[in-house]
Amino acid sequence: MLIFKTFSLSSILWMLSPTGRSAMSFYEKIYFVEITNLARFLITHKYFFANIQIDRLEFSLIDVKDDLGELERLKLTRKHLFEFEQLISSSSSHKKLVNETFSDLEEENHIAEYLKQSLIHSEIMVEGVWRNVFLILVAQFLAKKFNFSNVGLAISNVPWKFAYQKFSSTRNVNIFFIKEFSFSLPNFHNLARKSPLMHFFLKSLKYKEGFFDKNDHLDANLYLEGRGDIVFDKDGSHTDFFWLMESRFPARNIVYQYETQDEKDVLLRNGIRAKKITPSVRDLLTFPKRYFPRFSFRYYLEYNLFRDLLNFYYSNLMTIKSFFKKENIKIYLTWNKFDADHILKKEAVNSLGGVSAVWQIATDGAPLIDSRTYSDIIFTYSKFSADLERSIGSKYKCIVITGCVKDYKNPLLMDKAQAIRDRLNSNGAENIVCVYDENSHTDHRWHTGHELQRENYKLILRELLKNKRLGVIFKPKTAYTLRERLGEVNELLQDAEETGRCLVMENVSRTTTITSPIIAAMASDLCIHSHLCAGTAAFEAYLAGTPTFLIDREGFPESKYYELPDGKVVFNDWPKTIVAMNEFFESSLCGDLGDWKDFVNELDPYRDGLGAKRMGFFLDTLRAELSKRRCKDEAINFAAEAYKADWGDDKIIFGTLN
Repeated sequence: MLIFKTFSLSSILWMLSPTGRSAMSFYEKIYFVEITNLARFLITHKYFFANIQIDRLEFSLIDVKDDLGELERLKLTRKHLFEFEQLISSSSSHKKLVNETFSDLEEENHIAEYLKQSLIHSEIMVEGVWRNVFLILVAQFLAKKFNFSNVGLAISNVPWKFAYQKFSSTRNVNIFFIKEFSFSLPNFHNLARKSPLMHFFLKSLKYKEGFFDKNDHLDANLYLEGRGDIVFDKDGSHTDFFWLMESRFPARNIVYQYETQDEKDVLLRNGIRAKKITPSVRDLLTFPKRYFPRFSFRYYLEYNLFRDLLNFYYSNLMTIKSFFKKENIKIYLTWNKFDADHILKKEAVNSLGGVSAVWQIATDGAPLIDSRTYSDIIFTYSKFSADLERSIGSKYKCIVITGCVKDYKNPLLMDKAQAIRDRLNSNGAENIVCVYDENSHTDHRWHTGHELQRENYKLILRELLKNKRLGVIFKPKTAYTLRERLGEVNELLQDAEETGRCLVMENVSRTTTITSPIIAAMASDLCIHSHLCAGTAAFEAYLAGTPTFLIDREGFPESKYYELPDGKVVFNDWPKTIVAMNEFFESSLCGDLGDWKDFVNELDPYRDGLGAKRMGFFLDTLRAELSKRRCKDEAINFAAEAYKADWGDDKIIFGTLN
């Protein structure tokens, strides 16, 4: 079996070449993952030349598992990409380019870290490293499933051929590289970004505000990189300002990038400095020395990638640095550690004597490569989370263990939760369960697919329609597309809603459902998270005092959550979960069903609702010290010592980041 990642005119020409003809002689079946319109026309959908049949490769991501039942998509970020990254770094091309680029720099520096993160960062939904590596795993899986002795994968000519060859060979997959012909018009924005000075100048011209602005701010300010949850009412809704509400940090010292006029108005009304990221043209003359490798004919693909990444780095670094300088930003705070962007922003604030900080937004059940952090400060929930950061190679000056930063909401949501419960009770619901889901995508090759999500609704809805004492609250991850994604299951959902015993929380913000999962938990007797691999909402539900189940349909046996009792908390399908749910409601002695008591301490050592307050205290102490013109190391150490005095020496973990 030979698989073309993208079957195109280039693929056809390769098949006609001596190399291609030789390779084709070893394969009986030919498949493509994607196909161009021209190639589709040439093969007339079925046959090409000597009756060679070429078919679309059919597979579902949810089916691609290893011999132990772990989903390869999850194993991709837990294991495979760490291996692939090591193969890249050990290649002669990488060593040559790194040595040439950083010959006069220290080995561990921010630019090197940015490149390291960027080279491996991608998403499986788009073209890139993740998809290429995943397709090797798909080829391996299909070879085993259909007992093919010889399986090949043809992909476009890419950097790091050595890494792909090594990775595929250990999985008995032959890999071929095809030079693709591009007929697309150049993207002006990307061309501009490849010239850092041009990008900087155009960026400074984009907005009238700040063209020639200079720093006139005396106090140290904090730039908050949020998710668009701009809420200031202390009502338990999702908000980027949760730590502010629980601290004495001055609102006037916070800078936030708005997207709409409405967002700007809300921010200004609440004392927040609403800004667009705009550099000052004055700073055109302050560009630093730039480091680039020498051109290599032998490694031209790798060289081009290095050059583009470095250009993007310098373009964005200087834009951010100019903006931070203009606004006197001394603290950069973000949740987004999942790409390399936070690294260049760390360098921008560090270059101005400031501090970068990342706060934990989710509870990972295992070490994942896309969670690796490079920051002065990391706010984590627990020592377990801190240990995960260390295990994946995160670099930091100080880890601050805060406990969960969302459980301050619990008392704020009691009345709302009770109102929801009363509403369902009034329609006959005596036993109430809430269900958490995740997002889904139409293309089931790159995502778990809509059908898996529909199951989250279909089976429990049938149970509700059958059991008139049952009430269900759905808390979707992505509410604004839910009805479309549910398809025919909408009919069941509408029938359930008409009973008055079913509720869907559909309020949305810029990105996700704005309603906290905690309110659904507090209104319920039992919670079910249908995706163990993304169990943060389940953890928050249990902290709210509600027994909670986890379902692992994907296959994530390496998760920390598997330390919870199987058949009591963890289940592998919906039918078993519903049996346990009914047992929970029907028996007065449900025992330890949904009980996390011997486990939850490892995820949050406090469980006191003060996590946001602790985070706010640290940030305010840090701001006060930076406002005194203390250097960043002194300010961090002072804040760390003040924190240890209140919460214990074991709640601060120092790292080795320079």
